[in-house]
Amino acid sequence: MLFLICDIAIHVLAINPCSGHSLAELEKEMTGLKSGLVQINAEVEFQRRQALVVGDRYLSVTREFLSTAGGKVESLEKLFSEMKWKVRTTHI
Repeated sequence: MLFLICDIAIHVLAINPCSGHSLAELEKEMTGLKSGLVQINAEVEFQRRQALVVGDRYLSVTREFLSTAGGKVESLEKLFSEMKWKVRTTHI
């Protein structure tokens, strides 16, 4: 998922009116990223309620990933909003 976030960030930064990506496609990708984070968070909550296994690092690693990915998606959302504004003002 982290690779997907980085890939979309590259696309958002490189967007221009001649690119092969439509705004609707990018919005769909952003929705998918946010949905994925919600699903991962639900899995973390489920696992948190399960009996702890000594030495199991799943929760700590997944929480760290969720924190990092959440921050990257938030940054990506800001870039995406800027990109949408630029596309709208360019096409007026």
